[in-house]
Amino acid sequence: MQLDEAKNQLLEKKWTISEIASQLGYTSTANFDKAFKKRFMVNPSTMLRNAS
Repeated sequence: MQLDEAKNQLLEKKWTISEIASQLGYTSTANFDKAFKKRFMVNPSTMLRNAS
């Protein structure tokens, strides 16, 4: 559920990927990227780039 909210925040461009990862309690952006990619089959930066 947190990753779904992270996706929404990412697409709304409210915060950077690093800020979102930190807000969710990830110790590194790499850990967030891994969890995000596992959930959505694409990493956050690619999703953001494709949404633009």
